[in-house]
Amino acid sequence: MQPRERLSPEGLFNLTAALQGPDSGLAFVNGFRLAGGETVLLFAAKKRLGDDFRRDLGRVRQEQRAQVPPDFNLAPESGPRAAAITVDDDGYRNIWDLSLAQSEDDQR
Repeated sequence: MQPRERLSPEGLFNLTAALQGPDSGLAFVNGFRLAGGETVLLFAAKKRLGDDFRRDLGRVRQEQRAQVPPDFNLAPESGPRAAAITVDDDGYRNIWDLSLAQSEDDQR
């Protein structure tokens, strides 16, 4: 059995920093090796969102929250989540991970 190869913390930082642009980029999330020996690297896309799009995501979040049963715990520590699927201008599908937790802004 061969020892696992690991990126040093500096290597992860350098890899992520190299993929960053001024308003978008990729961030390294995790990596693992499959049973067949293939390596999988998981990245998250980072993109600066416009105000209109952020409002749209907020609207979707409120719509999703309205469908939650009244006895479901929406406290942040319970981690309630929803997915919003969009298609960007280039035709790429995006899945947005939205928190359904109650926030201080919801109390206003």
